[in-house]
Amino acid sequence: MRKKYLTQILGCLLVMSILPVANAQVAGTTTTPANKAGEPTQIAKGWSAKRSVMGQKLYNDSGDVIGKIKDLIVSPDENISYVIVSAGGFLGIASYDVAIPVQQIKRDKDRFILPGATKSTVKAMPRFTYANNALDRGVFIAHADREIALGQEKVRSLRNQIREANSEAKAGLEKELTTLQADLKSAQTKLTELKRSAMDNWRDFESEVKAALEQLRQSREASKG
Repeated sequence: MRKKYLTQILGCLLVMSILPVANAQVAGTTTTPANKAGEPTQIAKGWSAKRSVMGQKLYNDSGDVIGKIKDLIVSPDENISYVIVSAGGFLGIASYDVAIPVQQIKRDKDRFILPGATKSTVKAMPRFTYANNALDRGVFIAHADREIALGQEKVRSLRNQIREANSEAKAGLEKELTTLQADLKSAQTKLTELKRSAMDNWRDFESEVKAALEQLRQSREASKG
């Protein structure tokens, strides 16, 4: 079975059936998920794309290392169509990613090979970027920055009103200001964490930022100031 999967995963070596275990437990671990009967055995007898493919070196047919396998791109029809290879470094420039059609990559024993490739041909390949991911991240951050700016503007407005308010109104405004400042700080902290995250995993922080921004919006709109 493993031979069949490897044959389909890279240049007749890739199939979707390896993906469910790609980020699961490595084959043969002792962890036993509480799933249907027989699944722990299937996992133990399976193999991990993360261990068997991801991070593996890519060679040319002369034995030169030309990159490292970083990612697999799944097409809308659920077939793996491209291998994302981290190249560079040996070219005297910073490492960058290139996309190589899966059919072009062969496997020879324990090596993945791109026949006919040279350092020059790899250098000439267009750089691959996660364009949609980067765009989505940029749009999300821009929206979050606007929400925080509105929160900051509301804080300034409340402070001005507190300075001019009588003692009876001041107590209520100060309570609103305290709540708003706490929600603003929470949103800023979570957005900073997202901004510092790698491009590939910013969505791990998205839901928490959204929740913090929603709380900030509610506090801002609830304020009478």
